[in-house]
Amino acid sequence: MQAEDEQDDLQPCIVQLQHYFTDNESNLSFPVWFNDSLIRQHGIQSISRSIYMSSDALSEDSLPPKEVINYEFDTNGQLITFHVNHYYENVNVGSASFHYIGEQDQYGYCDVTKGKIINEYDDISQGYTIYNKEKYTEKYLVYRDEDSGDFCFYMLEEMNWGALSVDSILNPKSEDLIVLGTPSLPVKKYKVKNRVNESDVVGFNYYGSSPFVKTIDYDKYPFHYRRTICYSSEGICTGFVDSTYSNNEFLTRRVSSFLVKNGILETVEHKNSSGNSENGSYQYEQFTYTYFESE
Repeated sequence: MQAEDEQDDLQPCIVQLQHYFTDNESNLSFPVWFNDSLIRQHGIQSISRSIYMSSDALSEDSLPPKEVINYEFDTNGQLITFHVNHYYENVNVGSASFHYIGEQDQYGYCDVTKGKIINEYDDISQGYTIYNKEKYTEKYLVYRDEDSGDFCFYMLEEMNWGALSVDSILNPKSEDLIVLGTPSLPVKKYKVKNRVNESDVVGFNYYGSSPFVKTIDYDKYPFHYRRTICYSSEGICTGFVDSTYSNNEFLTRRVSSFLVKNGILETVEHKNSSGNSENGSYQYEQFTYTYFESE
């Protein structure tokens, strides 16, 4: 799934787009959503992400946020606290905190504990997954979901990515998640039944051997979804486009546009549209930062 073309002029983004703005944000055991080198370089202490939704274009002052997520980092750029708040008509109806213990290991895994959880209408912490480390070998990594007991396998070596190798080495059950590649740079993730019947397949396509993701594809019958990451002529990520297809026919798209200043992501605008229509739902995200004091 590696792209054959190389892009030498691409600039790193503060968020890792193979993980951020995807369902992998719910995988709390691998806090690899941010570029820790850029976090450390800029001396970022915390990031607050406010999410607004509307049927029309808006600014962050138009409506109260639907969700606010706060991330706190240490001086090495490692995430130490993750806190989420949900709002309804400007009233906080749910919140949850998660705290990281110790340092991330060589694969980005870190022990995490749940902090205070407030639920007015549902348990927002149930939308997140926490894994316990089970086994590391040269060929694969094994983690277990602390709630469901299902396994997550990472098959590290490409020579073992074939269906028969995966089955003979891992012996996965249909509920287990299989990831080809590493937690930081996945190439494919899926579930399998009877050795070859794959489901919930997600494929990641990178620019050559670089860590810059080019496209992300996944299928949910009868639809196929593709995310295309966009870069400017200067190599700066400007956002991404999510396209939906059925039987190879284009149906809808969602355009997400970044505003980046001095390498820092400030805002994201998500605009849904159908066909050539300019109407659709609108989502706006505002990122604000605090910084460590310079010595």
